[in-house]
Amino acid sequence: MILRRIHASLLLRTTLTVLGAALGVGLAALALAGRVADRWELGHQREAMEAQLDGVASLASGACFVEDRALSQQIVSQLVATRNVQAATLRTPAAVLAQAERPGAVHGRQAVPLVRAIPSPFFQEVQLGELVLVPDLGEAERLAARTASLLRMVVFCLTAALGLTLAFVVRRTIILPIAALSHRLHLLAPETGALLTGIRSHERDELGQLVRDVNALLERLMEALRQERLQGEQRALEHMKTQSLIQNAGTGMFLVNAEATLEAWTPAFLRMLEREQPLPVRGAELLPLFGDSGALVRDCLARCRFGARQVVEVFRVGNAGAEGHRWLQLCLDPMEKGWIQGLLEDVTALRDPTETAGARQLAVRDPLTGLLNRLGAEQAMADLFFRNRGGLALVMVDLDQFQAVNDSFGHEAGDAVLRQVAARLQASLRHTDLVARLGGDEFIAVLDNMTNESLLQDLARKLIAAINLPIALPGGGEVQVGCSLGLVLQEPGAVLSRTVLLKRADTAMYLAKQAGRNCARLFGAD
Repeated sequence: MILRRIHASLLLRTTLTVLGAALGVGLAALALAGRVADRWELGHQREAMEAQLDGVASLASGACFVEDRALSQQIVSQLVATRNVQAATLRTPAAVLAQAERPGAVHGRQAVPLVRAIPSPFFQEVQLGELVLVPDLGEAERLAARTASLLRMVVFCLTAALGLTLAFVVRRTIILPIAALSHRLHLLAPETGALLTGIRSHERDELGQLVRDVNALLERLMEALRQERLQGEQRALEHMKTQSLIQNAGTGMFLVNAEATLEAWTPAFLRMLEREQPLPVRGAELLPLFGDSGALVRDCLARCRFGARQVVEVFRVGNAGAEGHRWLQLCLDPMEKGWIQGLLEDVTALRDPTETAGARQLAVRDPLTGLLNRLGAEQAMADLFFRNRGGLALVMVDLDQFQAVNDSFGHEAGDAVLRQVAARLQASLRHTDLVARLGGDEFIAVLDNMTNESLLQDLARKLIAAINLPIALPGGGEVQVGCSLGLVLQEPGAVLSRTVLLKRADTAMYLAKQAGRNCARLFGAD
């Protein structure tokens, strides 16, 4: 457990490393201190012996000159009386005048004797004899040991003080600031946009640079998250629009697998087959949904799958001549692994010559609001573009929070909201302006002879104010929805297709959604 704690703590590891290094240096210094003390004491001992020789040199010269053995013995006895000298000998070339050894001396390793030549008292160049001193190495070793102990104590104290000082300095200047930085980073909440605060007195060093680098990284991360969020909102909006188009499409779409069972379908597919209830589930058989025409559909599926080509077939639903019979066109396209994509479209208006003008009129009108539907809007815009020689404007209207009305109050309330919005759009525009419901909660208005950008912006604000008014619901109560407007202005003489204008209006409307909803954006404006 202690090892795991040390391994997990930079402070403990650094402190122990510094102290360990100091201990190693201290041990080496202690070993060196013994040798230094030994050499120092030996040198000091020889210096003391040299001084003793200097003191008895004149007496030894006289004793050698007259060969006085008594005086010689007195001299050597005086020399061995000191603790530095183990033995002393005074001799001439002819004989040893005196020799003495200190009692109790311990014989150890061989000592190098100190020899001093004894000159004549009258002629210094004449050598009468020599005085030999043998140093007491045991005494030198005892003194050296005492000196080494003092040195070791001093070195140990200095090393310990240096190690602790280094550990304190490293802890104070490096470890603690890093620990504080780590703690701040641990408590940081990047999702709030907060940045890492610097450490006092470290603004200009490596730790300050680390703080700046971390903050730069956090800023790039937050920007990436913001872009990801915007892309997610855009994908959600596109998905919502796609779902709205699918839900309100006049053409029924479906997908079957190799076993001729349903994998996916749109509500229009069921409406055309008058199969609102009971609703099929994924994996349900396709052919029973077509009733008496099931055999024909089975044959179409086989031709499409095995012939690997598109198959188109028109068949009648209901009894011939009976009220309400219809003609449906089935279009099948082969896909991978035996899957087939199908389109089902009501072509009664093209197939039955008995269809009335009123029925044709209903085909281009939205049954809920009475406005032109997408097909009617395209036909009216084609005629308007053919006749128009001046400027015109296109306004794309998409309701805000409409789905919340459906979820909270039901589809009946949603239908009431759509009818009220359609009425307010018509009331706010000129009788000559074209108003249509493209599908779901998306409307469009085409304004002829509109060339003034300021007037178009004023009209957009008027539409937003009208739609923002409370809307009464059939069952009682009120709701309030907003709208996002995309504006496109075509100058006189400009030639733009309907597709280009619709795409630009859709882009401007999406920008209005991004800007916070319930506002208008003009395509191409700064």
